[in-house]
Amino acid sequence: MPTFWNRLRRTTRSTSTPSPFGETPERRGLVITVCFLISVLIWFSFTMQERYPNELEMPVRVVNLPPDQALRSLPPDRVRLRVEAEGFQLLRLRYNPPPLMLDASRPEINLAEQARMQLPNDVRIEAVSPQAVTLVTEPRLQRRIPIALRAHLETPPSYVLLETYIDPDSVTVSGAESLVRDLTAWPTVRVYRSGVMDTLRLTVPLADTLAPLIERSPESTLLTAIALPFTGAERRLPVQIEGAPTSEQIVDLEQNTVLVQYSVLLSDYEASLTSDEFEVTVSYDQIRSDTTGRVTPQVHLPPGLSIRNVRVIPPTLGYYNVLIEN
Repeated sequence: MPTFWNRLRRTTRSTSTPSPFGETPERRGLVITVCFLISVLIWFSFTMQERYPNELEMPVRVVNLPPDQALRSLPPDRVRLRVEAEGFQLLRLRYNPPPLMLDASRPEINLAEQARMQLPNDVRIEAVSPQAVTLVTEPRLQRRIPIALRAHLETPPSYVLLETYIDPDSVTVSGAESLVRDLTAWPTVRVYRSGVMDTLRLTVPLADTLAPLIERSPESTLLTAIALPFTGAERRLPVQIEGAPTSEQIVDLEQNTVLVQYSVLLSDYEASLTSDEFEVTVSYDQIRSDTTGRVTPQVHLPPGLSIRNVRVIPPTLGYYNVLIEN
Protein backbone atom coordinates (compact mmCIF):
# COMPACT_ATOMS: atom_id res chain seq x y z
CA MET A 1 0.00 0.00 0.00
CA PRO A 2 1.49 3.45 -0.94
CA THR A 3 2.48 5.59 1.99
CA PHE A 4 1.05 9.03 2.75
CA TRP A 5 4.20 10.69 1.38
CA ASN A 6 4.08 8.76 -1.87
CA ARG A 7 0.42 9.69 -2.36
CA LEU A 8 1.18 13.35 -1.68
CA ARG A 9 4.12 13.37 -4.12
CA ARG A 10 1.98 11.65 -6.77
CA THR A 11 -0.82 14.20 -6.49
CA THR A 12 1.61 17.13 -6.69
CA ARG A 13 3.81 15.72 -9.45
CA SER A 14 3.45 17.29 -12.93
CA THR A 15 3.99 14.99 -15.88
CA SER A 16 3.15 17.34 -18.78
CA THR A 17 4.53 20.83 -18.03
CA PRO A 18 8.32 21.07 -17.82
CA SER A 19 9.81 23.30 -15.14
CA PRO A 20 11.32 26.56 -16.39
CA PHE A 21 14.16 26.06 -13.88
CA GLY A 22 14.92 22.53 -14.96
CA GLU A 23 13.45 20.86 -11.83
CA THR A 24 12.21 17.32 -11.99
CA PRO A 25 8.57 16.51 -11.06
CA GLU A 26 9.80 14.61 -7.98
CA ARG A 27 11.68 17.67 -6.75
CA ARG A 28 8.64 19.90 -7.15
CA GLY A 29 6.48 17.39 -5.26
CA LEU A 30 8.91 17.33 -2.32
CA VAL A 31 8.94 21.13 -2.11
CA ILE A 32 5.15 21.29 -2.09
CA THR A 33 4.99 18.60 0.62
CA VAL A 34 7.40 20.51 2.88
CA CYS A 35 5.46 23.73 2.37
CA PHE A 36 2.23 21.96 3.25
CA LEU A 37 3.69 20.58 6.49
CA ILE A 38 5.09 23.97 7.48
CA SER A 39 1.70 25.59 6.90
CA VAL A 40 -0.02 22.93 9.05
CA LEU A 41 2.52 23.52 11.85
CA ILE A 42 1.99 27.29 11.71
CA TRP A 43 -1.79 26.82 11.72
CA PHE A 44 -1.55 24.46 14.71
CA SER A 45 0.68 26.91 16.62
CA PHE A 46 -1.69 29.82 16.14
CA THR A 47 -4.72 27.65 16.91
CA MET A 48 -3.25 26.36 20.17
CA GLN A 49 -2.65 29.96 21.31
CA GLU A 50 -6.39 30.62 21.29
CA ARG A 51 -8.41 30.17 24.48
CA TYR A 52 -10.96 27.36 24.71
CA PRO A 53 -13.38 26.05 27.36
CA ASN A 54 -12.87 22.47 28.48
CA GLU A 55 -13.43 20.05 31.37
CA LEU A 56 -10.58 18.60 33.42
CA GLU A 57 -10.21 16.08 36.23
CA MET A 58 -7.58 16.59 38.93
CA PRO A 59 -6.53 13.72 41.23
CA VAL A 60 -6.81 14.38 44.97
CA ARG A 61 -4.03 13.89 47.51
CA VAL A 62 -4.30 14.38 51.29
CA VAL A 63 -1.27 16.01 52.93
CA ASN A 64 -0.24 17.14 56.44
CA LEU A 65 -2.06 14.30 58.20
CA PRO A 66 -0.54 13.90 61.71
CA PRO A 67 0.95 10.42 62.39
CA ASP A 68 -1.41 9.85 65.36
CA GLN A 69 -4.51 10.68 63.27
CA ALA A 70 -6.31 8.80 60.49
CA LEU A 71 -9.10 9.57 58.05
CA ARG A 72 -12.55 8.34 59.05
CA SER A 73 -13.81 8.56 55.45
CA LEU A 74 -12.19 9.18 52.09
CA PRO A 75 -12.54 12.40 50.09
CA PRO A 76 -13.44 12.07 46.40
CA ASP A 77 -10.50 10.65 44.47
CA ARG A 78 -10.95 13.20 41.66
CA VAL A 79 -12.33 16.73 41.29
CA ARG A 80 -13.97 17.83 38.05
CA LEU A 81 -13.30 21.37 36.81
CA ARG A 82 -14.64 23.44 33.90
CA VAL A 83 -11.89 25.83 32.82
CA GLU A 84 -10.88 28.20 30.04
CA ALA A 85 -7.27 28.36 28.90
CA GLU A 86 -4.97 28.38 25.90
CA GLY A 87 -4.84 25.26 23.83
CA PHE A 88 -1.29 24.39 24.90
CA GLN A 89 -2.25 24.74 28.58
CA LEU A 90 -5.34 22.58 28.13
CA LEU A 91 -3.33 19.89 26.33
CA ARG A 92 -0.78 19.76 29.15
CA LEU A 93 -3.42 19.77 31.91
CA ARG A 94 -5.51 17.07 30.27
CA TYR A 95 -2.70 14.57 29.88
CA ASN A 96 -0.67 15.53 32.97
CA PRO A 97 -3.01 17.10 35.55
CA PRO A 98 -1.36 18.17 38.82
CA PRO A 99 -2.71 16.59 42.05
CA LEU A 100 -5.04 18.74 44.12
CA MET A 101 -3.49 18.91 47.62
CA LEU A 102 -5.94 18.71 50.54
CA ASP A 103 -4.46 19.97 53.80
CA ALA A 104 -5.64 17.66 56.60
CA SER A 105 -4.97 20.40 59.17
CA ARG A 106 -7.99 22.29 57.78
CA PRO A 107 -11.32 20.51 58.50
CA GLU A 108 -13.14 22.04 55.49
CA ILE A 109 -11.46 22.88 52.20
CA ASN A 110 -12.82 25.07 49.41
CA LEU A 111 -11.80 23.14 46.31
CA ALA A 112 -12.21 26.10 43.95
CA GLU A 113 -9.76 28.19 46.01
CA GLN A 114 -7.35 25.27 46.28
CA ALA A 115 -7.45 24.70 42.51
CA ARG A 116 -6.77 28.42 41.83
CA MET A 117 -3.67 28.20 44.03
CA GLN A 118 -2.28 25.22 42.12
CA LEU A 119 -3.24 25.96 38.51
CA PRO A 120 -1.37 28.52 36.36
CA ASN A 121 -2.62 32.10 36.61
CA ASP A 122 -3.78 32.23 32.99
CA VAL A 123 -6.18 29.30 33.55
CA ARG A 124 -9.66 30.62 34.37
CA ILE A 125 -11.81 28.31 36.54
CA GLU A 126 -15.52 28.49 35.70
CA ALA A 127 -16.90 25.67 37.89
CA VAL A 128 -15.72 23.02 40.34
CA SER A 129 -17.51 19.83 41.41
CA PRO A 130 -17.66 19.20 44.29
CA GLN A 131 -17.12 22.72 45.54
CA ALA A 132 -15.89 21.80 49.05
CA VAL A 133 -14.82 18.75 51.04
CA THR A 134 -14.67 18.03 54.77
CA LEU A 135 -11.89 15.81 56.10
CA VAL A 136 -13.01 13.82 59.16
CA THR A 137 -10.14 12.45 61.25
CA GLU A 138 -9.94 10.28 64.37
CA PRO A 139 -7.16 9.00 66.64
CA ARG A 140 -5.15 6.26 64.94
CA LEU A 141 -5.41 2.71 66.36
CA GLN A 142 -3.11 -0.21 65.54
CA ARG A 143 -4.01 -3.86 66.16
CA ARG A 144 -2.95 -7.38 65.22
CA ILE A 145 -5.86 -9.50 63.94
CA PRO A 146 -6.13 -12.98 62.33
CA ILE A 147 -6.13 -13.48 58.57
CA ALA A 148 -9.27 -15.19 57.25
CA LEU A 149 -8.32 -17.46 54.35
CA ARG A 150 -10.92 -17.64 51.57
CA ALA A 151 -9.73 -20.58 49.49
CA HIS A 152 -11.51 -23.45 47.77
CA LEU A 153 -9.12 -26.29 47.01
CA GLU A 154 -10.11 -29.44 45.16
CA THR A 155 -8.13 -32.68 44.92
CA PRO A 156 -8.38 -35.63 42.51
CA PRO A 157 -10.71 -38.43 43.69
CA SER A 158 -7.88 -40.54 45.12
CA TYR A 159 -6.32 -37.67 47.06
CA VAL A 160 -7.28 -36.03 50.34
CA LEU A 161 -6.35 -32.53 51.53
CA LEU A 162 -4.34 -33.50 54.58
CA GLU A 163 -3.26 -30.07 55.85
CA THR A 164 -3.82 -26.40 55.03
CA TYR A 165 -2.19 -23.44 56.74
CA ILE A 166 -1.06 -19.86 56.08
CA ASP A 167 2.04 -17.98 57.16
CA PRO A 168 1.74 -15.42 58.56
CA ASP A 169 -1.69 -16.10 60.02
CA SER A 170 -2.24 -12.55 61.30
CA VAL A 171 -1.90 -8.98 60.02
CA THR A 172 -1.21 -5.60 61.61
CA VAL A 173 -3.89 -3.04 60.76
CA SER A 174 -3.78 0.69 61.42
CA GLY A 175 -6.45 3.32 60.88
CA ALA A 176 -9.23 5.36 62.44
CA GLU A 177 -10.18 4.02 65.86
CA SER A 178 -13.86 3.52 65.04
CA LEU A 179 -12.95 1.41 61.99
CA VAL A 180 -10.20 -0.72 63.52
CA ARG A 181 -11.54 -1.54 66.98
CA ASP A 182 -14.39 -3.79 65.76
CA LEU A 183 -12.36 -5.79 63.23
CA THR A 184 -12.20 -9.50 64.09
CA ALA A 185 -10.29 -10.75 61.01
CA TRP A 186 -8.99 -9.58 57.65
CA PRO A 187 -9.98 -11.68 54.62
CA THR A 188 -7.81 -12.72 51.71
CA VAL A 189 -8.92 -12.52 48.11
CA ARG A 190 -10.89 -15.56 46.99
CA VAL A 191 -8.70 -18.37 45.67
CA TYR A 192 -9.77 -21.46 43.72
CA ARG A 193 -7.49 -24.31 42.74
CA SER A 194 -8.42 -27.72 41.35
CA GLY A 195 -6.34 -30.85 40.94
CA VAL A 196 -4.25 -30.18 44.06
CA MET A 197 -1.67 -32.96 44.50
CA ASP A 198 1.35 -33.24 46.78
CA THR A 199 2.27 -29.77 48.13
CA LEU A 200 0.81 -26.48 46.90
CA ARG A 201 2.43 -23.17 47.88
CA LEU A 202 0.67 -20.01 46.79
CA THR A 203 1.04 -16.34 47.70
CA VAL A 204 -2.45 -15.01 48.44
CA PRO A 205 -2.98 -11.22 48.58
CA LEU A 206 -5.13 -9.75 51.31
CA ALA A 207 -8.42 -8.24 50.17
CA ASP A 208 -8.43 -4.47 49.73
CA THR A 209 -11.45 -4.03 52.01
CA LEU A 210 -11.49 -0.51 53.52
CA ALA A 211 -8.33 0.42 51.63
CA PRO A 212 -6.80 2.97 51.73
CA LEU A 213 -8.53 4.03 54.96
CA ILE A 214 -6.84 1.16 56.82
CA GLU A 215 -3.18 0.32 56.35
CA ARG A 216 -2.16 -3.31 56.68
CA SER A 217 1.10 -5.18 56.92
CA PRO A 218 1.90 -7.58 55.36
CA GLU A 219 -0.08 -7.30 52.12
CA SER A 220 -0.21 -11.06 51.49
CA THR A 221 0.21 -14.46 53.10
CA LEU A 222 1.71 -17.76 51.97
CA LEU A 223 -0.80 -20.60 51.64
CA THR A 224 0.56 -24.13 51.99
CA ALA A 225 -1.71 -27.09 51.22
CA ILE A 226 -0.64 -30.72 51.41
CA ALA A 227 -2.62 -33.35 49.51
CA LEU A 228 -1.63 -37.02 49.59
CA PRO A 229 -3.08 -40.19 48.06
CA PHE A 230 -5.61 -42.07 50.21
CA THR A 231 -7.20 -45.47 49.69
CA GLY A 232 -10.23 -47.23 51.07
CA ALA A 233 -9.97 -50.01 53.67
CA GLU A 234 -12.16 -51.94 56.12
CA ARG A 235 -11.79 -54.06 59.24
CA ARG A 236 -14.18 -56.17 61.27
CA LEU A 237 -13.55 -55.37 64.93
CA PRO A 238 -14.96 -56.66 68.21
CA VAL A 239 -17.09 -54.28 70.29
CA GLN A 240 -15.94 -53.85 73.88
CA ILE A 241 -18.24 -52.64 76.66
CA GLU A 242 -16.45 -50.19 78.90
CA GLY A 243 -17.43 -49.79 82.55
CA ALA A 244 -19.84 -52.78 82.74
CA PRO A 245 -20.46 -54.11 86.28
CA THR A 246 -18.89 -57.44 87.22
CA SER A 247 -21.74 -58.54 89.54
CA GLU A 248 -25.54 -58.59 89.75
CA GLN A 249 -26.01 -57.99 86.05
CA ILE A 250 -24.12 -57.67 82.81
CA VAL A 251 -24.97 -56.18 79.40
CA ASP A 252 -24.92 -58.04 76.14
CA LEU A 253 -25.08 -56.63 72.62
CA GLU A 254 -27.10 -57.93 69.70
CA GLN A 255 -23.83 -58.54 67.85
CA ASN A 256 -20.27 -58.60 69.12
CA THR A 257 -18.49 -57.24 66.02
CA VAL A 258 -18.99 -54.38 63.59
CA LEU A 259 -17.51 -53.54 60.18
CA VAL A 260 -15.42 -50.35 60.14
CA GLN A 261 -14.88 -48.77 56.71
CA TYR A 262 -12.46 -45.85 56.35
CA SER A 263 -10.04 -43.94 54.11
CA VAL A 264 -6.38 -44.17 54.99
CA LEU A 265 -3.19 -42.59 53.73
CA LEU A 266 -1.69 -44.98 51.21
CA SER A 267 1.55 -45.23 53.17
CA ASP A 268 -0.44 -46.10 56.35
CA TYR A 269 -2.60 -48.78 54.72
CA GLU A 270 -0.80 -51.86 56.04
CA ALA A 271 -0.36 -50.42 59.55
CA SER A 272 -4.09 -49.66 59.79
CA LEU A 273 -4.97 -53.29 59.03
CA THR A 274 -2.69 -54.73 61.71
CA SER A 275 -2.76 -52.16 64.52
CA ASP A 276 -3.99 -53.46 67.91
CA GLU A 277 -4.97 -49.91 68.89
CA PHE A 278 -7.82 -49.81 66.36
CA GLU A 279 -10.77 -50.37 68.75
CA VAL A 280 -14.55 -50.05 68.93
CA THR A 281 -16.25 -49.50 72.28
CA VAL A 282 -19.65 -48.86 73.86
CA SER A 283 -19.87 -47.08 77.21
CA TYR A 284 -21.97 -48.72 79.94
CA ASP A 285 -22.90 -45.26 81.20
CA GLN A 286 -24.32 -44.52 77.76
CA ILE A 287 -26.42 -47.68 77.94
CA ARG A 288 -27.74 -46.77 81.39
CA SER A 289 -28.85 -43.32 80.24
CA ASP A 290 -30.28 -44.51 76.93
CA THR A 291 -34.05 -44.70 76.41
CA THR A 292 -34.14 -45.91 72.79
CA GLY A 293 -32.77 -49.43 73.15
CA ARG A 294 -29.87 -48.75 70.78
CA VAL A 295 -26.44 -47.16 71.29
CA THR A 296 -23.78 -45.79 68.94
CA PRO A 297 -20.37 -47.50 68.96
CA GLN A 298 -17.31 -45.25 69.34
CA VAL A 299 -14.25 -45.85 67.16
CA HIS A 300 -10.77 -45.28 68.63
CA LEU A 301 -8.15 -44.73 65.90
CA PRO A 302 -4.53 -45.79 66.18
CA PRO A 303 -2.24 -42.83 66.98
CA GLY A 304 0.10 -41.65 64.24
CA LEU A 305 -2.03 -42.92 61.35
CA SER A 306 -3.89 -40.65 58.91
CA ILE A 307 -7.40 -42.12 58.83
CA ARG A 308 -10.46 -40.26 57.54
CA ASN A 309 -14.13 -40.83 56.70
CA VAL A 310 -14.74 -43.53 59.27
CA ARG A 311 -18.04 -45.43 58.90
CA VAL A 312 -19.41 -48.11 61.22
CA ILE A 313 -21.79 -50.81 59.95
CA PRO A 314 -24.29 -51.10 61.56
CA PRO A 315 -24.19 -47.52 62.92
CA THR A 316 -26.10 -48.48 66.12
CA LEU A 317 -26.37 -51.63 68.22
CA GLY A 318 -29.21 -53.05 70.28
CA TYR A 319 -28.49 -54.35 73.78
CA TYR A 320 -30.13 -56.25 76.63
CA ASN A 321 -29.33 -57.03 80.26
CA VAL A 322 -28.48 -60.54 81.43
CA LEU A 323 -29.43 -61.31 85.02
CA ILE A 324 -27.07 -63.45 87.09
CA GLU A 325 -28.65 -65.83 89.57
CA ASN A 326 -26.87 -66.38 92.92
